[in-house]
Amino acid sequence: MMSDTVGQRVGLTEETFVKMRNLIAQKTGIYFHDNKKYLLEMKLARRIKEKGLSSYEEYLHVLSSRPEREEEFRTLIDLIVTKETSFFREPAQFRILTKHLIPEILKNRNTRRTIRMWSSACSTGEEPYTMAMVILEEGLPLRGWDVYILASDINERFLMSAREGRYETYSVRNTPPRYLKKYFTRREDEYVLKRCVRDMVSFKRINLIDPVETGMVKEMDVVFCRNVLIYFNDDARHKAICHIHRSLSDGGYLFLGFSELMHEYHHMFRPVVIDGSTVYQKI
Repeated sequence: MMSDTVGQRVGLTEETFVKMRNLIAQKTGIYFHDNKKYLLEMKLARRIKEKGLSSYEEYLHVLSSRPEREEEFRTLIDLIVTKETSFFREPAQFRILTKHLIPEILKNRNTRRTIRMWSSACSTGEEPYTMAMVILEEGLPLRGWDVYILASDINERFLMSAREGRYETYSVRNTPPRYLKKYFTRREDEYVLKRCVRDMVSFKRINLIDPVETGMVKEMDVVFCRNVLIYFNDDARHKAICHIHRSLSDGGYLFLGFSELMHEYHHMFRPVVIDGSTVYQKI
């Protein structure tokens, strides 16, 4: 049996690290740079122990050739995908959504009274549920508009948690008090989203670099893909952006994280500066 110090005692060799990170990047787009070798080693050590394996090489063999590789790879994704989110993260972008983009969409829509939005890496659901709450505050459903919010992630465990709609205090730390009072129920040390918010969001597992899975997402007016592509290598980032471009409706808008730029995709997206922030409109 392996000890708790498997990562230190056995060690992840440079050769196995390169093979492992290439496999992960190929399947998910997530890329571990050389200076993150220790992080991958640490994340995998416990899983190797759980499976009763003797080395990282054995675990790579499980991921590469054994019959259970697909199921095990989903477990691996749960280990390596980062959860860093909260309600009303980067609130300026939600103000742009409700005060500028949605009014423009409503004005230009002739017959179809539907707004479609996609939170493309939703983690445990804070982002799409924030979208739902600000839409409810604008009263769009009461004005006869059908609002569809798709929330997706590659991490199955995150999606299961998101569907429950139960959050610790840390997740709601940036939430305005009136939203907490109106849309959450406080139960001891957690906040539970009310049904009216949860019912507005549909959750689905989608890999952003998979053309088939992303190909099912069509005619989106707005896509949020914030602080996700920074973890991808160049090839995966290109695939994800092309897939999102295809999923957007003509003239649809893409939100990225504030530190993310799209200079090399000027032929696909037009930067639009609103209230000092940049969003990207599909060309």
